[in-house]
Amino acid sequence: MKIKKILAIQITLIMLIDLFLPYLMLLTKSYNKTLIVPNPTTIIEPITEEWANGKLKPNKIHNNVTSIIIKTPTKTTYMHGEELDLAGGTITINYDNGVSNTVIITKDMITEVDGTKSVNMRPNEFEYDSITHRFSKTVQITYTDASGVTVTKPYTFDIINDIKSISVYGDKHKIIYNVKEPLDIMNLEILVRRAIGTSIVAVTDPSMISGFKNDKSYEDLPLTITYSENGIYRKCHYTTNVM
Repeated sequence: MKIKKILAIQITLIMLIDLFLPYLMLLTKSYNKTLIVPNPTTIIEPITEEWANGKLKPNKIHNNVTSIIIKTPTKTTYMHGEELDLAGGTITINYDNGVSNTVIITKDMITEVDGTKSVNMRPNEFEYDSITHRFSKTVQITYTDASGVTVTKPYTFDIINDIKSISVYGDKHKIIYNVKEPLDIMNLEILVRRAIGTSIVAVTDPSMISGFKNDKSYEDLPLTITYSENGIYRKCHYTTNVM
């Protein structure tokens, strides 16, 4: 009896296998299709552990910034109130793949050292040096790369309280001469008007005066005073008489 039961079970199993074998084959083929690896030529970047951890996104080139070099603008001298001239100012970004990118410095990258965005190009009168009439100013250039790397560099330049005009000041200077009498500049002073403020300046060098003649008599002889500061020249006139 036991042998008959075993034979019956074996026959039943064989029949079941024959019955379901086609379906198993179909399932196996379908399952194998899901395991087929795409053509390697379609893979843009290799799958890395960082990808698996979600730190990087696929199909994107990743280059690290190795250095950012800021070249300050060429202009280093400004007149009072003159706008910043950023010509010559560049920022070069170097990447670890050997590629470099250069951008032009723009005004939105410039701030005061304390971070104030509006750069003051109009110092008050007392900030200027009383002898040179210059004010040394430093601003800050800040650049942030798309990767988040930020670099800053100071940009230092001079602002000049430039002379706008001059005129003869007072009436103590000599205006009447005898024939053959030399030029006398004692007490000759000029009022210097600058972009901000004024000052009285003594004429100390005869070479500043032109037009003087004493070979004979002259009535209302015009003389010209030429005065310069920081490469800026201004003129004014006054008259003399040679008797």
